[in-house]
Amino acid sequence: MRARGDGALFKRADGYWVGGVELAPGPDGRRRVKRVVRKSRNDCMSALRDLRRDLDAGRITGAPSTSVARWLAYWESDILPHRKIVPSTIYGYSGTVRNHIVPHLGAKRLDKLTPADIRGLYSTLQSTVSTRAAQKADQVLRLALAAAVRDGIIGVSVMDRVDKPGHTPKDGVAFPAKTSMHIIETAVRTTGEMWGARWALGFTTGARECEVLGLEWDRVDLDRNLIEVSWQLQRQQKSHGCGEPVDRKYPCGKVRSSFCPQAHWQFPPGMQWRECEGTLVWTRPKTRAGIRIIPLVPAMAEVLRRLREAGGPNPHGLVLHHPDGSPISQEQDQQAWAKLLVAAEVPHAGQHSVRHSTATLLLEAGVDVHVVQSVIGHSDIVTTRGYQHVDMELARRAWDTLGQLMPGNG
Repeated sequence: MRARGDGALFKRADGYWVGGVELAPGPDGRRRVKRVVRKSRNDCMSALRDLRRDLDAGRITGAPSTSVARWLAYWESDILPHRKIVPSTIYGYSGTVRNHIVPHLGAKRLDKLTPADIRGLYSTLQSTVSTRAAQKADQVLRLALAAAVRDGIIGVSVMDRVDKPGHTPKDGVAFPAKTSMHIIETAVRTTGEMWGARWALGFTTGARECEVLGLEWDRVDLDRNLIEVSWQLQRQQKSHGCGEPVDRKYPCGKVRSSFCPQAHWQFPPGMQWRECEGTLVWTRPKTRAGIRIIPLVPAMAEVLRRLREAGGPNPHGLVLHHPDGSPISQEQDQQAWAKLLVAAEVPHAGQHSVRHSTATLLLEAGVDVHVVQSVIGHSDIVTTRGYQHVDMELARRAWDTLGQLMPGNG
């Protein structure tokens, strides 16, 4: 005798036995049943029990089958916008979907993906694009398939059985103090005091690129030689405002949302942001730990005083800007860095080397690692647990070490 919930069992007119288990209603609210058909009653009962176990374990959902491409399109348009993710990150995910995942896996059924399929994608990307591309594809697939499980589209995610692809980032270059000073001097000599101040701020504060570029005068205290790092200036992506896409094509006919006539900002609820100019937006750091007070070495404070006294157009109140007052974008900053290294005859290194040099110099000078981590906010050096506050006087004494980076102090 079958227990309640085991499902229906009956014999058809052709002699075959049919078992069925009721599933959750479909999107239209209609009743759905998953059935098995066998020649004998015992075989049908056994298959019915297996079906019941698979359903309870989440290995099947009974949801209509869908392709990887169709699910990813839905995930991008209907799920991602409701997560606390900035538009630029969503744009990056979309690029990974469009350029790397869909061309390889888009036609496959979501519920039929295998670990071999995923590993094949990683191998292809590692050999034809980069190990970083494979890592990004892994990140997107884990998020998208986890959402499919939550929505009941699949029972379990194949990503639970796939190892993350390997990726070894390039080691950051840390310049010696003498080289850092030479780079700053070259910037002042070849590009002027504004750009000299830009690189001096980077080397002597350890602030990130977007933090330096977004620094406003109302967060600079030259009486106490301090700056507050609480906003970052980044290029963000606006969202299409022309309607929903059909087969990944928007009604306006534009691929890039910034070209849509109805483009608008669509930031996650609760996210703090301020529009600067064009697609440049000030945003808050992801966590409170990202908001920091950093001491200025006296020579750096003097450079900033001269900049402030110089005046000129500055509608956004930025410390660093172009002569007409417009903000400096990260793309322009990267280009300026590449040209500066050529002018200084220093081998090319990533712009993050500026920040890396600050932290390494402080550590080599014997500055307590807690001070470095707390003020720079550089979690890559060491993981420190339970450290919440650093005394500003302690930080100021530590920062005196960086005075040698300023021209005339070598």
